Amino acid sequence: MVTVLDAYVWSSHRGYLSHEKGWDWLHRDMLLKMFSKIKKQAFSDYLTFVNQQDSNEVQHFFSRKNTPAILGSPAFIDTIRNRTNTC
Repeated sequence: MVTVLDAYVWSSHRGYLSHEKGWDWLHRDMLLKMFSKIKKQAFSDYLTFVNQQDSNEVQHFFSRKNTPAILGSPAFIDTIRNRTNTC
């Protein structure tokens, strides 16, 4: 993992904060509206969110050698597994 999102070449992070036309392919409105319907506030809240310290659960998840495909509580993981088994 990287400590600064801008350091990760394949991250869409810069695209979520950019107003440049080169990022028009990135459908960012849906994600940003989850933070706020006011665009300026959405950018600010997004930045606050991505700059938060990772929770202990997330740190533990990524520190494992054999990382599972699904991150979440045991109940959530069971729900997802049951959905994929019925498809």
